[in-house]
Amino acid sequence: MGWSESSAVVFVNSVIGARTNRLAAYVDLCAALTGRVPCFGLHLSENRRGEILFELTPDLAANFADHYFPALGYLWGRRSGTRFRSSWGSPGRRSIN
Repeated sequence: MGWSESSAVVFVNSVIGARTNRLAAYVDLCAALTGRVPCFGLHLSENRRGEILFELTPDLAANFADHYFPALGYLWGRRSGTRFRSSWGSPGRRSIN
């Protein structure tokens, strides 16, 4: 799947479960014309494995409010850098709306 919007890439990979990379607009245009995308990055299973695990304790996950997500994302990003992140003990299923 070709998708150039960076926030959509996160959504597609994590919520929908599809496989896409952050691509340049001209690559997306080529993908639309040919129906193909280059096989690299997050298209490959070996590049989708977590390199660092973040775990929320049950008491924190039970009391997690929606407005905590931006701070949690910031902290996880600062802590992991460019490593691919995984999480355990998430605060539960959230609505996409």
